Amino acid sequence: MVQALLPLLADPHPRVRKRAAEAVARATSPDCVEFLSKAGLRHPHRFVRIHAAGGLGAIGDRSAASALTSSLADPDPDVRAAVCSALAALGIRDTVPKLVALAERDPAWPAKAAALEALAALDREAAERIAVSAVADRAYQVRLTAARVGGLRACASAITDPDWRVRVQAIETACVLRDRAVIGPLIDLLAKEQGRLRWDAWLALRDVTGKELGLEPAPWKRWWDVNKETFEVPPPRAHREDRPAGETGVQFFSIPILSTRLSFVFDLSGSMREPAPTGNETKLDVAKREAAKTFRQLPEAAWFNVLLLGCDVEGRYPKDQKKWKKSLHPATAAGRAEAASYLNRQEGRGWTNIWDGIELAFEDELVDTIYLYTDGGASRGTFVATADILDELARMNRFRKIMIHTVEVAAEKPNTADNIRLLKGIAEETKGMYRLAK
Repeated sequence: MVQALLPLLADPHPRVRKRAAEAVARATSPDCVEFLSKAGLRHPHRFVRIHAAGGLGAIGDRSAASALTSSLADPDPDVRAAVCSALAALGIRDTVPKLVALAERDPAWPAKAAALEALAALDREAAERIAVSAVADRAYQVRLTAARVGGLRACASAITDPDWRVRVQAIETACVLRDRAVIGPLIDLLAKEQGRLRWDAWLALRDVTGKELGLEPAPWKRWWDVNKETFEVPPPRAHREDRPAGETGVQFFSIPILSTRLSFVFDLSGSMREPAPTGNETKLDVAKREAAKTFRQLPEAAWFNVLLLGCDVEGRYPKDQKKWKKSLHPATAAGRAEAASYLNRQEGRGWTNIWDGIELAFEDELVDTIYLYTDGGASRGTFVATADILDELARMNRFRKIMIHTVEVAAEKPNTADNIRLLKGIAEETKGMYRLAK
């Protein structure tokens, strides 16, 4: 079976590769492990070597350790990265010196970051030591990984990093560490940040302190000046409403907009022609009306774009026809009016292709927040199943840190439980919010 699956690990379609890799990971016999160790890790196609390493890590047979360790010298950095992850999954501590060498000296960021991540699983002390210097690496992905695994010292350095994605990771790490030493830097960050990261810093402060002091830094500073010597971090609390009530007037279906680098992704599938439950409008009419209202309220400091979902029965998604602009556009009065006019000209047709629409929004390096408006789950696209979309989103967003808010379009017939799970899952995975449009 594994012999037959091996060519599919290099299939041009990502979903085929994913299914083949999942099947390989279930092949636990010694013969399969040996075949993957020899034929898989030595295959001429990089995708086969990547997935063979991943399969060996998932199978959990430590007899593959020697072959994997040899592949740490693979010429492809993504293969070296996959091998690092596999060695960590197998718990092979003998490879720590080699992983240290990769984390400190590998020329390519994928291998360097993966080695640092693997060290965090195998030797926490070594990972934290290397992370202190890795927070100054040229590649933001390495600095982000250092912020994720490097403990308090690395987090404190990363929270002032010039790259917003590294700062987001530092904020997330601060919530995990739950140390009083992170509170002062988070308050300083809240005072400095504009846009999306103010929200991140506020959420982190509220989570770590248990306090509800709003988005403005002054109340936080006053409170911390009085309490910083005696304050003890409380245990984590259950999820609470993530909306800073009364703090922002710009909203999209009651979800506040703090970002100044955002994309709106609208469902243009055929079902959007169906009536909305609120009156004589269609679902798409509601989207156009609410979007126009939101666009009018965007501050001129914002940059934004409008993207469209929808594909034909074969799943074809012509990306060049799904964008208002090639990249984010300034929210001038003329720009806001043009975006509303562009959306107003659209008609619902075809099928719902959620994954390709999200992937298209991710292509713009400036985007830090996405607002996704759809009436159902995926029916076509590169990935369709809810589990696949959530898995791939986690992988794709690992170094992007984009926040996605999802808006489920209200309909006369309730949405399926799986569709709702998808929309809630997308928001939860990316630290965003889910709303049922009303």
